[in-house]
Amino acid sequence: MKTTILVNRKSRRSGNAMIETAFGSTVLFFMLSGVIDFGRAFHMTDVAVGAARAGAQYGIQSAANFGNYPGMVAAAQADAQGVSNFSATAESYCKDLADATVDCETPGARGYVKVKTSIVYNLIIPWPGLPNPLPIGGSAILRTQ
Repeated sequence: MKTTILVNRKSRRSGNAMIETAFGSTVLFFMLSGVIDFGRAFHMTDVAVGAARAGAQYGIQSAANFGNYPGMVAAAQADAQGVSNFSATAESYCKDLADATVDCETPGARGYVKVKTSIVYNLIIPWPGLPNPLPIGGSAILRTQ
């Protein structure tokens, strides 16, 4: 005589659903945190580049600002207001028509202002292959009129 054991299929399905939900939610969590992390990193890059441009624009506004490095750095910091771990450096130099660096008093010399910015960005989750903290920088070089 054969006896048949009936298995409750409904309880087995709910166990599978719980396991699938656990795996799926973990994958979705990492995908969402990756999107947020990389989105914030791209935003910080945009802030760094914009701040560098603001500092360089301050430097080319007038001849008095051409050598005003603290003013250029302050303009860059004002543009990146509220961003932590931000730093900026500024320099100015002159080149002749052959693109050789010359003294700014040389006739025909063209003046340039260069501002470099950097932000140290801490990732939410340390991703393999990316340094944590992630160094982000921006640079702007503008020619005076």
